[in-house]
Amino acid sequence: MDRKVLAIEILMNGCPGAFIDFFFLTHKDLMDGERPSDEELLALGLDPERHERAEQMPGEAMRLLKDHLAEAEACQRARDVEGVYGAWEKAAQYFVSSHEYKTAAYFYAKCLHVATSTGWAQGQMDAHLNLGIVSERLGRMEDAVAYHERHLELAREHGAAAHRGQAERNLLDLYARQADAARARGDLATEDRSLRQMSEAARECGNVAAEGEAQLRIGQGLMRTGNHLEALDALRVFLEASRAAGDVRKEGLAHYLVGQCLDKLRRPDEALQSLREYRRLSGTEAEASDGVRGVDRAGLAEAACRMGQILFRKGEYREACEHFSDMWTHARAVGDRRRVATAKANLGVARGMAMRAPYLALVRDDLPGTLAWKSGREPFGGAQFVSGVDAEG
Repeated sequence: MDRKVLAIEILMNGCPGAFIDFFFLTHKDLMDGERPSDEELLALGLDPERHERAEQMPGEAMRLLKDHLAEAEACQRARDVEGVYGAWEKAAQYFVSSHEYKTAAYFYAKCLHVATSTGWAQGQMDAHLNLGIVSERLGRMEDAVAYHERHLELAREHGAAAHRGQAERNLLDLYARQADAARARGDLATEDRSLRQMSEAARECGNVAAEGEAQLRIGQGLMRTGNHLEALDALRVFLEASRAAGDVRKEGLAHYLVGQCLDKLRRPDEALQSLREYRRLSGTEAEASDGVRGVDRAGLAEAACRMGQILFRKGEYREACEHFSDMWTHARAVGDRRRVATAKANLGVARGMAMRAPYLALVRDDLPGTLAWKSGREPFGGAQFVSGVDAEG
């Protein structure tokens, strides 16, 4: 159907406001400013180089648009606020269904205006929710966050439990996605800020699990930048959240990371205590992320490695040998060749250091006998020795 005919119909029906909106929306193919940007197309999952822009709105769509606009103007004259809102909302929903999110946002913004100007709380909440969702679809994440934050404020102000729950879920999801995107582009400051917003929002809504996940990621970020003292506070929140949820594997991970921080802060005895808890929990039967139930052999190997390293640095070589031997056993059980090789090297060095004092005492007490024994042995043929403990084991 010709858009000119429909435009004339709108004027003949005495709806000049609807005519202006109709003309603008049906001629936006001629306006450069209405062409979606590459970022908006990517947010929609479209390849900007292959995207072909539709030159004109389909006839059925123009007829629906005309009807909705005319209905909105008629309701406006009758001072029917909900009628105006409903007509614009139907227009927005049509454009959402046809993936024209920028036009949908235009109508949802009109919905928000009429709801705000009349103080209609339900309409304001619905409009903020819809504008937040459409902004997400357009890749405008900062706008989406602002709309969902306002949605949550209104829901709390008016005691709308359903809206409050939805706004909280949307915000937590958006903060997490913002953090993911920031990390992907190497923007660590934005990642940290988004995670702290996620943690605060989760705390306010009583979502202990989400707060713990946010604090875990904050702690890991602080560890990467060497802020181990600050990381401890974040990781202990994650530890308490995991314990409250009864998640053995996450609780073990928390103890492991806390132990690493304490070790970096040169608090070896406390680090060993955390790593013992990690070892205990790794040896507890629990369901892994892949759904398989059992003990965490890889965790047991890692716990033994870290504990062995700390004991080695403390000069407790025989105890370190025991842990490196355990590491070898568990790594071999899961077929982890890298850990098996590391365990062998570490065990060899620890055993050598454990034998050092007795050997030096023997040399001191019976040097001629030691030299005679050494001169009578066959050479090793270029055997290689590891000079230290693998700190990344």
